[in-house]
Formats: sequence, C-alpha cells, structure tokens
Amino acid sequence: MKENFRSANTIRATPLNLLVDLFRTFPTGLLKVIIGNRVNVMSHEATIEALIDGKSLVRWADGETAIARGKSIGYQKSHPVLMSKLRELSEYDCDNLIFGLPWTIRIPIWNKKFNLRLIKIHLSSRIFLAQRVHSRRKSNLYGDTLIWYTKFPEIPEILSLISKDKRVCLIASDSRFLAACPTQTELIKVSSRNAFEEYTYLSQRLTSWIRRNQAIGVKSLILLAAGPTSKAIALDFHPSAQCIDIGHGFNFNFHNKPKYAWESD
Repeated sequence: MKENFRSANTIRATPLNLLVDLFRTFPTGLLKVIIGNRVNVMSHEATIEALIDGKSLVRWADGETAIARGKSIGYQKSHPVLMSKLRELSEYDCDNLIFGLPWTIRIPIWNKKFNLRLIKIHLSSRIFLAQRVHSRRKSNLYGDTLIWYTKFPEIPEILSLISKDKRVCLIASDSRFLAACPTQTELIKVSSRNAFEEYTYLSQRLTSWIRRNQAIGVKSLILLAAGPTSKAIALDFHPSAQCIDIGHGFNFNFHNKPKYAWESD
C-alpha cells in the first residue's frame, strides 16, 4: 500500500491534520471515523483457539498510534525506526498474525460506552486506522486489543496449552511476570522506559535463540510485554516464531485486577 499520510519529517500531526489527510486520500474514510471500522473481530475464545493452533497476536492501542505519528508517549520516546515498523504493521497483510483492534475504533462515536475523555484519547486512532484497516485483505484475522482484560486469570493455563512442545522466551521489564509463564521460560529483560533503544540487542538475542531451537527441531514461542516494541518484534519475528503480545495482561494477572490508565476508579 502506498503511504498516504505525511512523511516522517512532518508526521507529528494533530487529529485535525490527520483528518484533513484522510479526507484528501480516502474521503469515505470520514464515515468510518464516525460510525467506526466494522470489521469481523474474533471472540476471545476463538482468538485463544487460534493461538493454540499457532497464530501470533499483536494488540494495537492509542500508544501505538502516537508512536506511528512520530510522537512520544510516557514510556517510549519517538523513534523513526519504530514509527516505520508500526506504520508497516498497521497495513500489514498476513494470515498468520492476528491484529488486535480496540473497541474504541469499531463502534459508532455516539455509542453510550463513549464519553468526551475517551473520544479525545482515541480519536487519533479512529482517524489513523480508518483507511489502513479498510485497505487490508478481507482474509486478515482481527482480535480484540482488550482480550487479556477478561482472560487475565487464565493466562497461565492458556500459555501452558500454547507452549506445548515449544521453547518459550519472555521479553519484559519485570521478572515477576515469569510466574504466569510456563516453567523453564527464558527471560530477556528490557528497560521499562524506551525499550526500543535496545532493539538491536533484542534482535540479536532472539535470532540466536530461534536458530538454536531450529537446530534441534523445536518451535519457538515469544511472549511480549514491552509496549510498542512488542509490536516491532512480532512484525519482524512472527515468520520464524510464534509471537504473542500480552503486555498489560501480565500486570493484570500479577495484581489479580484489570485496570488501564484511562479508566476511572
């Protein structure tokens, strides 16, 4: 797909700039901003079954949209390579990689689940993904970004099923997440802030680990909890290893409570 949005030098756009670009390149996309991207999203149960069958999963949210627009977020500063990878991922066609979409881009803007705060937070994602989701092949698989919001108590059991006959690696900043992982999971620890600064090191470690597994005929499973960097890893490594973006799900499991930053108490 030809890049239709602003170049890397000018991508730091407000929602209004994005809306103007969308109208210029894909006028009917404005309707999707209003009524939502009505794609077929697998149920949480169907998604888990697909993961057990070997599919990979990434989950897109407002942080990924911000980085893809060249902006920084609280725990990851803007980086041109990460921006490029996320933009590629947002329009990537692959039958083996489930693309998790947030509910906030899939429903009409007048839905009672919305309030003004949520609209402000997620408007950029609605605009940014309007054309990109539309342009992807109909055969692409979609899941729900919030899958671990409801499935967090089952993460250890689910991972046990997925990891059968595989070697497992966890990419995370918190070693406590290993408690939810299969036994003998290898931890590659990353910084909790600006994890993408370590991407060259991560790539080298993962490439070597996967090759060792391949040499003895064992499949590889990479569990991801590194923010937007997780998406870059999944994009680059899902052809040779199953990649599952769990992220906040590990926190939910550890604290036995699901809560996102945008939720009020």
